[in-house]
Amino acid sequence: MSKRSIAAALALALGLPGCTATRKDAPPATLRVLLGSDVQTLDPHIPIDTINLMIVGNVFEALVRFDRSLRLVGGLAERWINPDERTWRFFLDRRARFHDGSPLRASDVRFSIERVLALPDTPVAAFARHIRAVEVVDDYTVDVRTDSPVAILNDLAFVPIVSEAHVRRVGDKVGEQPLGTGSYKVERWERSKAIHLVASEHAREAPPIARIEVELFPGEGLLERIEASQPDLTLSLRQSVFDALEKRSIPGQRLASSPGLYVFYLGFNTRPTIAGSRNPLADVRLRRALVRATDQRALVEQALRGHGRGATQLVVPEVFGFDPTLPATPVDPATAAAMVKAAGHEGIEISVHAVARSSSRVEDELARQWEKAGVKLRRFEVAEDEITAEIEAGRFQTYIEGWGCTSADAAELLSYLLHTRDMGRGLGAGNYYGFSHPEIDRIVGQNLGVFDPRRRLALLQRALRIASDEAVYLPLYSSDEMYLVSERLKWQARIDGEVRFDEMRFEH
Repeated sequence: MSKRSIAAALALALGLPGCTATRKDAPPATLRVLLGSDVQTLDPHIPIDTINLMIVGNVFEALVRFDRSLRLVGGLAERWINPDERTWRFFLDRRARFHDGSPLRASDVRFSIERVLALPDTPVAAFARHIRAVEVVDDYTVDVRTDSPVAILNDLAFVPIVSEAHVRRVGDKVGEQPLGTGSYKVERWERSKAIHLVASEHAREAPPIARIEVELFPGEGLLERIEASQPDLTLSLRQSVFDALEKRSIPGQRLASSPGLYVFYLGFNTRPTIAGSRNPLADVRLRRALVRATDQRALVEQALRGHGRGATQLVVPEVFGFDPTLPATPVDPATAAAMVKAAGHEGIEISVHAVARSSSRVEDELARQWEKAGVKLRRFEVAEDEITAEIEAGRFQTYIEGWGCTSADAAELLSYLLHTRDMGRGLGAGNYYGFSHPEIDRIVGQNLGVFDPRRRLALLQRALRIASDEAVYLPLYSSDEMYLVSERLKWQARIDGEVRFDEMRFEH
C-alpha cells in the first residue's frame, strides 16, 4: 500500500491496543474514537487505504491473518493443506457466523474471491491475481487453485470474506450495509459524521469493549476537537496536531508510538529524457553520489524529530526479505562531491516533486545535506489533485513516497515497485521511475513458486541488493506510527498499524 506524498510521509497513524479480558461484572464499555478523516465506503472489496481498513478490518475477516509478530495464523480457516502443488485446501472454522447469525460456508469463500476478481478497478484483485478457480468441496472445505505453483497465503489475508446471500440481496448497497463475521457489526453509519459499531453476538470470542463510537472529523480544527471531546483514541493525526502536541499536553491524553512498517524513499527518474530534456539522473554515478551524501539518521532526528528509524533498504527488518548483511552506504559528503564532479555534474540542481503547502521538513533536510556535496535540491510544488498524473506520466526528477509490505513479505514490493512496468500483467504498477532489470523481473516471476523459505529468502535479498546497487530508490526512513490515547485505555501497538478494537480494553 503506497503513500503518495510527503504529507503522507509525515502523517501519523494510530496503532492497536493489546488484548486482555475484562471483568465479568463490568458494565458494557463504550470506546470513543476520533478519526481525523472520512470513510468513503464499507465495502471490504473496494478500499485498500489505511483509513477504510481501520473500520472494515473490524467488521470482516479473511481466511488467514497476521498476528502481532507478522506471523501468518488462521482466520476463518482453522487449517490448510496442499493436495497438489497448485491447490490450497482450506478447512473452515465451523463456529464462524455472519452478523445475521447465518453460518459461514465454503460457497461464501468462493463467491468472495470471484467477486474480487470480477469487480472493475479494485486494487484488492491484485491479491487474488494467481487464483484461477475456487471449488467447494463441502460446506466447510474449499479448494483454491492457482495458475502455477505459488504461495498465496499472505495475499489471502487481504481478501475479506462476505456473505453471498447478503450481497445478492442488497446488491450495490453492500458498501452501505456491510455484513461480515468480525467481532463488530455496523449499527449505524452517518456519512461524514460517525460510524457506530457494536459487538456481534455471533462473534467466536466476545470482545472486551461492547460499543465503538467513531466520530469522523475530516475538516480543520482537529486539535480543538480533541481538547473538547476528550476521545479515548484518536486516529489519523495530522502533522499540525502532532507539532502542537509536542509543545503542550492535553489532560488525560498521551502520545505513544510504535515502529512503523512503511519505508519512505526518494525515487529517481531514470529515463534518458524528461519532457524532451536530457535527464542527468539517468547516470547511475550521480545517483550513487546522492546516496553517499544522504544521512538517514540525521534525517530522522531533524525532519521527524526522532520519531522513526533510518532506512538502509526498501523493507524494515520485520519483513521477510530484509537482508541484515546489506551494509549501509557510508555518509561522506566530500567523497560524494568528488563523485558528482567526476561524473560531470558539478553545480547541478535537482528538483523534487511535492504536494503544494505540505510539510517540507524532509526536503529541507535533504537539501541541507546535499549542499555539502555541491548539489542543489529544489522543491517543485504541484497541486494535490495533479501530482498523481505528474508522477504516473514521468514528468518529475525525484519524488518521495512510501511503501509498507503489509503482507510481511518483500515479494509484494518486488512485483509492485521493482519489476519492469507491465500494467497488462499487473506488474510494476508503482514503478514510475523507468527502472528495469532482467534479473529482478526473473526473481519476481520465480520466487513465489519456491516453497523452501531459505531459497526464497535468498532470492528476495538478491533483488533488494540489485536495487540498492542501481540506486534507483534511495531509502530514507521508516516513520513511527503515532498514537493519542486516553490514560484509561489499555493497548499494545502493532507494527503493521492495524487497528483492531477487539484487542483493546479499559483499565479498571
